[in-house]
Amino acid sequence: MMEVFRQMVNDCIRVGLQHDISSMKFLCKLAYKQLVSYDILTYYKLCAISHAAGILANRKKSLKRGLQPRQPYAIRSLLISCYGFKIVDGFLRVPLGNKQYFDIPLNNYLGKPLPTSV
Repeated sequence: MMEVFRQMVNDCIRVGLQHDISSMKFLCKLAYKQLVSYDILTYYKLCAISHAAGILANRKKSLKRGLQPRQPYAIRSLLISCYGFKIVDGFLRVPLGNKQYFDIPLNNYLGKPLPTSV
């Protein structure tokens, strides 16, 4: 799933470079149509567009400063999202879609409930 996310980010970067855009709004309009082919939850697609917009904005800023940046792309497999994650019975549940989850076991320190404030 992380590799699919990386591929989506790179597809969004390609679209942004093709049309010379770096804003989230325009990138979303153009790139979302291409991301339909990926069988993944919608909020992962939006997070990929957001990540690509950040990379393109940093590139644009470097160009304004007179630097010559390399061709931007996501190298490492990654997954950036803040939606849908839950901690259940000592496991971090990552949603995959169709009510399927990938469970990551947490150690004792992370699995403890948070203290309540008085």
